[in-house]
Order: sequence, then structure tokens, then C-alpha cells
Amino acid sequence: MAEVGLVLVDLSLKLIAYDRGAAAILNSHPLGPKPDAAGFLPREILDILRGRKLTELSPVKTHFRMGKIEYMCRAYLVESYTGLAAEPMVALHLERVSSTSDAICEVGAKYNLTEREQEALRGISMGLTSKEVAERMNISPNTVKAFLRLIMIKMGVTTRGGIVANILNRASMEDAEPAPRSPSPRSSDHDSGPVPIVTHPAPLDRVPRAEARHPSLKSKGI
Repeated sequence: MAEVGLVLVDLSLKLIAYDRGAAAILNSHPLGPKPDAAGFLPREILDILRGRKLTELSPVKTHFRMGKIEYMCRAYLVESYTGLAAEPMVALHLERVSSTSDAICEVGAKYNLTEREQEALRGISMGLTSKEVAERMNISPNTVKAFLRLIMIKMGVTTRGGIVANILNRASMEDAEPAPRSPSPRSSDHDSGPVPIVTHPAPLDRVPRAEARHPSLKSKGI
């Protein structure tokens, strides 16, 4: 699956161009001249484009999922410097979210979390408060707290920090790359033990440091 892609649409949301990365991400190849982007782009992207005046579009972003993989889309208004283009265009930059999202899916499967529990988990991994997660999920903050309590019970932890630590540990395990095994000369016929393999976990700055940005995650309870 591609990591990044680029799509160009006009102000009426007619598709102008896209690269192979975008086609792979969106798993679609529209036919015909200037097809409507509605048949090509995910609903989350269409919502941010239709919800504002495109000629006044400032860089905005949204998240969307294709299967189990989460992507981020950034939208930019692009104007012709030479005047060759009759009107401005909208450039959509698609990029796969870091391994944190994959880690959440694995943690969800390991602890049998429901889809809504995983959605709440994704929110706090981004450093959002209960209120912000509630707004994102269109539920009440108390319901978010109930989800988090259930997650804590399933994981066997007592704090938000414990939840986030599970995500970070899983993400670092995914990013770790084992060092190549090198042959070890045998000093004697009795030296036949296995050669240890040392792994080097990737730096944690590749995943959201939710606790660092939100001290409240370190406190116990919700």
C-alpha cells in the first residue's frame, strides 16, 4: 500500500489529476473526462471541501481510513503563477498516519476492544481530552470516560498513562528492526550456544507523545 499520494480537483470538485500513490491509496481509477471527485474521494475529504468556501480555503486536514489503515489528508488552494490555469485548484496531499494507528488495531484485537472503544483509544493516543474525544465521536464526555474505564479493565491498567504506554510499546515493537545475525566463531567444541540477536527499537518520537503534551494523562483515573 502506498504511503503518500496527490490529487488535484477544480473548484467544482471535478477531478483534474492524481498520481499513482493516490490511486493505490484510494483503490480507484475514475474513467471519463473530469469525473466528479465524489466517486473517487472518501466522504471525510468531501465533507471538508463542501463545508467551506474553496476560494478562501486555508490549509486544512482531516483523517480517513481505507480498510484498517488510517490516512491524513491536507487540502491546499493552489493558484497559477503564470495565469495559464483559468481558476485556482485544490491540491489534496494524502499521507499514511504513523504506526500508532496500526498499533491501536493490534491492541484492540489483543484486548477484544469494540470499534467505539478503539475510536476512544485513538483519540487519547492523539493527546485529546475526554471532552475533545467526545466531540470527535459525537457522544458525551461521560460516555468517553465509560469507554476508557472498560479499556483499563481489559488492559489491566489503572491510568490513562497505562493505556498510552500499551500503544507506544506496541508501536515501537512494530518499528523495531532486528540487527543482522553475524556468525560467531566457536572458540572450542563446547562453545555451541545460540548467537544472541539484538534489536533496536525505533525512537518514540515517531508516535504521538500524548503524555508529554498532556500532563493529565499521568494522573490516575479519568
